[in-house]
Amino acid sequence: MKKIYLAITILSLLFLVGCSVNSNDQQEETKSDEKVSEEPKTEEPLGDKCAYDAPENCDKSCTKNEECKPLTPKACINVNEENASDISISFYSLPDCTCENNQCEVVEENPTKSFSAADLAGVDPNFSFQVDIPENWQAEYVADSQAINFYDPQATGENNLEKSQVFVKYFSASSFQTLNTVYIFSEEELTINDRPAVRYNIMKKRGIDDFPNQPAWRSDQHFVTDIRSTDDNPTIFYVFARRPDLDETEFTEFIYSVKFK
Repeated sequence: MKKIYLAITILSLLFLVGCSVNSNDQQEETKSDEKVSEEPKTEEPLGDKCAYDAPENCDKSCTKNEECKPLTPKACINVNEENASDISISFYSLPDCTCENNQCEVVEENPTKSFSAADLAGVDPNFSFQVDIPENWQAEYVADSQAINFYDPQATGENNLEKSQVFVKYFSASSFQTLNTVYIFSEEELTINDRPAVRYNIMKKRGIDDFPNQPAWRSDQHFVTDIRSTDDNPTIFYVFARRPDLDETEFTEFIYSVKFK
C-alpha cells in the first residue's frame, strides 16, 4: 500500500513540474511573439513643407568619416494657412549628418557672396537693391536693355547673355503691369521679404520679334517674379526673370535674399 501511495505522489510531482515548464515555455513564446510584432520606430520628418525628403530610420550613432559626401541644404517654404498666397522662406538647419547604411553625409552650404547693384559701373541709379548670389556668378550692366545680367562664367554659351541665369529689369508704375507682347499662362501673388510680389509664367507671343539685347531664353516660356520695392506711388517694380533650366531652389534662395535700399 505504501508503495502505491509513493508512486502516486511521484507522478503528481512530475505532473506539476511539467505544467510549470510548459507555462514558462508559453510565456517565453508570448514575449518572443511580442518582440517580433513590435513595429520599428521611425524618425519624424526633419521639416514641414521642405524641399527635400527627410531620411527615415536614421542611425544617429553614425559619425563623420572619410566616406562622407557633401549634402546641399535645402530651403523650407513656409505657407500662411490663412492666406495661401503669403509665402516666406527659411533655410532649414539640417543635422550634422544624415545617415544611410551607417554612412553619413556632411552638410556643406553653397557658398554665396553679397551683390549690390550700386557697385556696377555705369548702372542705372534706379537699380537699388542687394542680393546674395552663388560665389561663381558674375554680374554686368546691359545698358542697351537697361538691365542687370547675372551669369555663370562656366555655363555654355558664346557670350554672357547666353550664360545668363537671372536677368533683371525694372519699370516705374503705381501697380503691377504686364506686357501685351507675351502670353501669360499663370500668375501668383506672393510676399517676398514683406514686399508684394507676383510670379508670372510667360512666353513671347508668336509673330513678335525676339527681345533685343536680352538672353535668347527670354523669348521662350519661363518664370518672372515682379517685386514692388516701396509703397510710394509711383514706385519702382523690379522684374526678375529666371532661366528655364535654373534650379528652382537656387532661384528661391536668390529671390528671397533680395533687399531694397
